Amino acid sequence: NLVLKALNLYDSKLFGLLGKHSRQSVKQSFKTFNIDKLIDTQKVIINQKQIYQKAIQLIKNSHSNKDILQWKLPYNFPPTLLYDSILKELGTPNIDINNPLLITILTKLLGEIEVSFKVFSKYNFSLYLCSHSIGSTYGCMIWAAIKNKVKVLCLYGDFGGIRFINYKSLSQLTDHICPVPTKKEFFTLDQNSQNIFLEKGKDYLSDRLNSKTTDIGAKLAIHKKKEQINKSDIFKYFKSQQKQIITVYTHHWSDYPHSLGLKNFLDFKEWFDITLEQAIKSKEYLWLFKGHPISEKYKYSSSKILNKFIEKNKNIHHVKTVPDNWDWKSLLDTTDYFITCVGSIGFEASALKKHVLISDIGWYGHLGFGKISHSKKDYVKDLQSKWWNEIDLDISYENALKFMGIYYGNPDWLSDYVFKDDSEQNNIYINVKDFLNSNSNNLVREINCLQNWVQSNSVHYHIFKNLHYKLK
Repeated sequence: NLVLKALNLYDSKLFGLLGKHSRQSVKQSFKTFNIDKLIDTQKVIINQKQIYQKAIQLIKNSHSNKDILQWKLPYNFPPTLLYDSILKELGTPNIDINNPLLITILTKLLGEIEVSFKVFSKYNFSLYLCSHSIGSTYGCMIWAAIKNKVKVLCLYGDFGGIRFINYKSLSQLTDHICPVPTKKEFFTLDQNSQNIFLEKGKDYLSDRLNSKTTDIGAKLAIHKKKEQINKSDIFKYFKSQQKQIITVYTHHWSDYPHSLGLKNFLDFKEWFDITLEQAIKSKEYLWLFKGHPISEKYKYSSSKILNKFIEKNKNIHHVKTVPDNWDWKSLLDTTDYFITCVGSIGFEASALKKHVLISDIGWYGHLGFGKISHSKKDYVKDLQSKWWNEIDLDISYENALKFMGIYYGNPDWLSDYVFKDDSEQNNIYINVKDFLNSNSNNLVREINCLQNWVQSNSVHYHIFKNLHYKLK
């Protein structure tokens, strides 16, 4: 509704694109917005036999999951997005090219690409509004839209704020989706802006450490009361004398790695395997591998999976997983060095003046905190060295805090205007009328800012709002 108002689209000819999921509630939403012309993607006719044969051919000519990134797909669709959707459909740490489920999944995903081009070549649209842009299921619609010269706005949100994306080129789909400033924007901030974002970063970090943030990651990792630990507890856990502690923060295996800007590795499993191999060789340290808390939402324990991978290596006593009942903050306090691929611990630990090795430039590696590995070979070399000696902790600390102020913060003119986290699902709507009434001024300001953003060259609305927009 904000976009319809900002772009004055109420008198436009509006179509609703109906997909596979939540069909009845989506139909009701379209009805609420007086959208009565529906395009049902499940009824678009495509040549299923031809698509199935294409899927068989692709798999037959592949020897491993690495070959997927070399696939030549219809309409030059990027295989990285297809890889992410296959991974998500399988729900496994990596893709087994011989998995019997693969042919069915691939046929379905290739069919979605075909449907998207049928839709956008048939109708003469001028604007496509979508909710997601990750993977091939969502990305193929954007790919087809841009190929057909249709303007695309992704109406995405996170951390209580609006994080819309203006897709202007195909190359954006193979980059990360996160709203972060460019290197130039970040390092040319005036001193006043730097101070503002530094303080916002400090405030946010304090809220996060004290369980006051409301995103699903914080709810699962931080809010729950868990066992406080210290270094003595960790030494007892390892049955070891004092050694320095390295904690590796792993990722949710199948959660769209390439949409987070992953470039150095095929997926998070390949990164984990390389890290574990080097950890096993480095017996002078105690290595902890921490499972991702989001696995709880999917009814499994990431820590148990990590245990299975680690326990395959016999007589390894200096590498273990972090128990699920250990407290998040006390683990931060007791760890000497941190390693992540592209996780938020990269800036969270840096903002606590901790040493962090970030294994891929990913979505924030250009912003001057932690030690960045610029390739797979570079990462292995870093793991074999005392990489922490290359970090200026003071610079890393300030850059991380400034980034957190930009990434999580809103401008002061919207300081009390925060949406509920999407993980609350239908509970979002319980008090929606009160929310709208109490934020009437903020909504008007948001609409004005959106109008200016669409006319600008800025890709990410959140960055435009924080760095470039001045309230009129």
